[in-house]
This record gives sequence, C-alpha cells and structure tokens, in this order.
Amino acid sequence: MLNSRLVIIATVALGSGCCPIPLPREKIVVPALDMRIQAGGDPLAAARVHVARFEYYPHFRPETKIAVLGTTDSEGRVVFEQKTQTETSMPLMMHGVPSYGWQLCAEADGHDAVVIEATPDFENAPAARKIVVELEPGDGSSCEMLLGQRRIYPVYPR
Repeated sequence: MLNSRLVIIATVALGSGCCPIPLPREKIVVPALDMRIQAGGDPLAAARVHVARFEYYPHFRPETKIAVLGTTDSEGRVVFEQKTQTETSMPLMMHGVPSYGWQLCAEADGHDAVVIEATPDFENAPAARKIVVELEPGDGSSCEMLLGQRRIYPVYPR
C-alpha cells in the first residue's frame, strides 16, 4: 500500500514539473576572452572593458549577476581567464535551471562606448574567444550608462 502511494506521489510530482531535487553543476562565471580594442585600426591603450553576466531564463533579472573590469595594455589587448563556479539547480522543476548571457562593453576617453551581446555560445567555446572592437571618436559615453539601458531589454538567443 505504501509503495503504491509513493508511486502516485512521484508520478504527480514529476508530471507537474515539481520535483525539487537539487543537483550541482559547473557554470561559467567569466568566459575566456582575448579582446583587442582599437580606434581607426590603431590599438587603444588604457581602454576599459566590462564583462557583465545576467540571468535571462527562466525569468529575466535586470541586475547583473557578475561583473568584471579589465584595462587594455599598450597593444590594446585585454585577456580574461575563464572562471567557473558550482551552483545548484533543480532540473526536474519547472524553471529550475537558470541560463545566463553576457554583455561586453568597451569604453575609452574621447570615444563612444560599444556594447556587445554575448549569448551562451561562450559555454561551449574550446578556447578564448578573440574579439576585436572598433571604437569611434565621440562624447565618451560610458559603459555604465549603456549597460544599464541594455540590461532592461536584453537580446534573447534565437
């Protein structure tokens, strides 16, 4: 009798998407990036690069989960080492597995900031992604302003 009750309870729980079994998983916090920031084809030294991670599924959260800042060297390069962390998710629960996206922003004095949307393809990258960003001369708009605007309406992967 007890076994049949357990089977019924398990069937209802699994069928409704509500089986709270926490499982640990390794997730990328900061993707491996090798970036070159330039203006007019010339490297920009001391440009600032922001890498921000946000949650876009199951529920979009406008706050940045993780943010790191790097500064370019004399060759306009900044390298971010991949960092991972263990997090707990519940894959047998509806909305139990969060997904993350990244926004990269490059800024330099006297140049307009540029934001790049990065979807979870960073999760499967075998090596550091090489990204070249061309900054245009301008009023010096900041990443803080642009990321604040962009995080409200993220670009979802298709």
